[in-house]
Amino acid sequence: ADWLAKAFPSPGPIRRLAAGTLISAVGNGAWYTSWAIFLTHQVGLSPAEVGVGMTAAGLCGVLAATPVGWIADRVGAREMFAGLLLAQAVSAGAFGLVHGVSSFLVVACLGQVASSGTGGPRNALVLGLGNGREGAGPLDVLGQLRAISHIGWALGAIVGGAIISLNSA
Repeated sequence: ADWLAKAFPSPGPIRRLAAGTLISAVGNGAWYTSWAIFLTHQVGLSPAEVGVGMTAAGLCGVLAATPVGWIADRVGAREMFAGLLLAQAVSAGAFGLVHGVSSFLVVACLGQVASSGTGGPRNALVLGLGNGREGAGPLDVLGQLRAISHIGWALGAIVGGAIISLNSA
């Protein structure tokens, strides 16, 4: 199947990056499908508190983009990308500890800074790994990762829907 060969990177570091992208996208899809219900029904935040908190988190992510890119240029794309993924994982787990507006703001801002900061280092990493490869070039790889990400988001939405149906923290 020619389409299958085009859809998934060949074995090596790009395939591992693609697998990580898929796993992350499934988690993001599940989270973004269920976060509003979790925060309002399980944590007890009002819809307004959730909206203001997510807006503040988004603003933190936008404001942090340039400093995060600057740091990535100094420490390396790979190291920065790994650190941001770790920060995302920590913040995802920390949502289980949220008990009010203050802790929600801290966790949401940390998570959004980490999430929005991964794009530049990931792209630099792909460009570095993709240059000199036979077959697909870096732009092809970025396209593959985008398609894999969309598949993961869709699968994650299904998982999020299943989680919501459990009606449990």
